[in-house]
Amino acid sequence: MKNFGRTSIFSAGALLLAAAWLFTATAQAASPGAAQVKKVVGTATYTDAKGGGPIKEGDILMQGATINTGAGSYVDLDMGINGNALRVEADSTLTLNKLDYTRAGETVVNTQLEVKKGSAVANVVNKLSKASKYEIKTPAGVAGIRGTVLRAGTTRVVCLIGRISFVPVAGGGVQLVINGGAGFQQGAAGAVRATSVETTGLARTACSLTANTVANMVSQAVQQFTAAIAAEAATEAAKTGGNASAEAAQVAKAVLAQLVQEVQQAAAQAPPAMRAAVQQAAASLQNNTDSVGATAAASAAAAAVVNTGGNAQQAKAAAQQAASQSTANAKVAEAAANRVTTTAINRAIQAAQGGSVNSTEALVQSVTPTSANSVVTTTVNSQAAADRAAADRAAAAAAAAAAAQAAANANFARLQAEQAAIAVDRARARAAATAADVSANNAKKNADDAAVVAATLAQMQAAAAARVAADAARVAANDAAAARDRANESDIAAMLAKAAADQARAFVDQAAAEAKKAFDEAKKAGVVSPIE
Repeated sequence: MKNFGRTSIFSAGALLLAAAWLFTATAQAASPGAAQVKKVVGTATYTDAKGGGPIKEGDILMQGATINTGAGSYVDLDMGINGNALRVEADSTLTLNKLDYTRAGETVVNTQLEVKKGSAVANVVNKLSKASKYEIKTPAGVAGIRGTVLRAGTTRVVCLIGRISFVPVAGGGVQLVINGGAGFQQGAAGAVRATSVETTGLARTACSLTANTVANMVSQAVQQFTAAIAAEAATEAAKTGGNASAEAAQVAKAVLAQLVQEVQQAAAQAPPAMRAAVQQAAASLQNNTDSVGATAAASAAAAAVVNTGGNAQQAKAAAQQAASQSTANAKVAEAAANRVTTTAINRAIQAAQGGSVNSTEALVQSVTPTSANSVVTTTVNSQAAADRAAADRAAAAAAAAAAAQAAANANFARLQAEQAAIAVDRARARAAATAADVSANNAKKNADDAAVVAATLAQMQAAAAARVAADAARVAANDAAAARDRANESDIAAMLAKAAADQARAFVDQAAAEAKKAFDEAKKAGVVSPIE
């Protein structure tokens, strides 16, 4: 009963602590994010704490899931609030290490991905808050992004637009800043320039990915990707004395054609659930290709001038020239040039001087998108609403799963506490039994030692008594002999001798009795050796 009471008290205390912990954790915990599978090409599987299996379009993947793709395969994910679009490329393995967010004044995202094999492409369309974290860990290092398009592989990372902070594994913790058009190669001392093949290929993949996940942002993505690539080419031309505007117009036209083709292909191959939205976005882009291309060329030419030290007036003139060279439609060219505002140019100049933001990024992302984005009307909006509803359902399912997991954790903690209490009681009982055994053994040893000592003392006492008795007997015998000698002299002497003899015999008898008693006590104590 005593142990039972102690176990109950311990278990109740543990349960209260677990409940308090659960309440605190629930109050402070971030909301779980989710990744919705938008498109699957080829073979792809996932594993998580509950098991795994083939990945299907429409699946919801939660934090902790690992995605594996086969050769020639890929998976497009809508990360929603946790970073928009993500593609796990062919023959790759990626884990969703962290996927949650909090809303306290501003939305703070915590997205942590890990590319263990192959590569992944991310397009964070909506720039994240400064307090947010979006990291992609690779064997080469960790890339941190906010509003960026990049490809992160096991040995190489390439940034298309924006900038990334990159901490190489072998860099001693030194953080590198990698701007659009640059990258990092494992083993390099710093950032390296990306090739035009890399950036164009990344732009094509990102356009296809964007069409499959956030179709209503396709036109903006195409315009910005085109402008970023054209700006790099125009900047290099300007550095060598070439015509930045002409280069921007020519490259923008070539890149735009490839990206439009990529979007059209995505529309033709879009899954049934999103086909209408992607096709509408592709059609809208096709109808506004002139405007998108002219705007991209204008912003690219202005960025090139800023990158090579030009002023706002020169950048504005370059933008107008590039827009005019990109289209035969004067009104489209004028509208495109007007989108590259003096305010945007001055912001890019300040960025170039301060170094806080890449000047190309500042200019390209500041230019107002063309009307192509607004042409994607009812179908895209409906799809966006459906996507938001699906995301909300996914978040609700994630929250329910998290709550169920928390309850399961609490029950598990309670069972663990009760089992721990029982184990403690058993350990205490074993310790007490061991102590009792030790005490009994010690007592027995002490008793044995005491018996040996007592027997030894008794033997010694018996021997001493025997010696005393023998001495007394000898004295008495001597006295008796003397008395007998003197008895002949007189009767009185004889009487005295007789009395002395009687006394001696009594003394001997008494000594013999005492010796026998001592011997019996020694025998009783276990000492059996006789006294010589």
